[in-house]
Amino acid sequence: MRHINAMDSRVVYPYFFTMLEMASTGEVSQDNVVEVARIMESYLFRLKVCQLPTNGLNRTVIALCDKTKAAGDYRARLVSLLNASFPDDKKFADSLMNVNLYSLRNNLAKLALVVLEESRTKETIDFDDAQVEHIMPQRLNNDWRIELPNANRINEDMEDT
Repeated sequence: MRHINAMDSRVVYPYFFTMLEMASTGEVSQDNVVEVARIMESYLFRLKVCQLPTNGLNRTVIALCDKTKAAGDYRARLVSLLNASFPDDKKFADSLMNVNLYSLRNNLAKLALVVLEESRTKETIDFDDAQVEHIMPQRLNNDWRIELPNANRINEDMEDT
């Protein structure tokens, strides 16, 4: 949920309130809630990286909150409803290579780095303390220009990364 909060995707809150309520009453397991949250997190992150509209998400959340249609399998219901608009791996990879995450809203570059670090270690990463370092200096000096042919062009291409 921290990752979803970091993306500022409040539209999904009613669904997770419903899921958490069902977990508290034993209708679903905590593991099921975590699995559903991970799917939703991936979906939201992919939408933002691919710069796809999220205007249909309201209708999806309303449909997800209708517990009768899930027939007890909330993961399958979520996957079914998201399937049509879920960016596939190729589209996501292409977008990830071409989009400037650093300049997108909601600290997506930080979130990507935090998620990568969390998958590498069991430590909990404090999102507020995560920092994005620059690959190149913001102002090139002569050493950079000597060592790196086309340093000015590369620096412009890598601006803010």
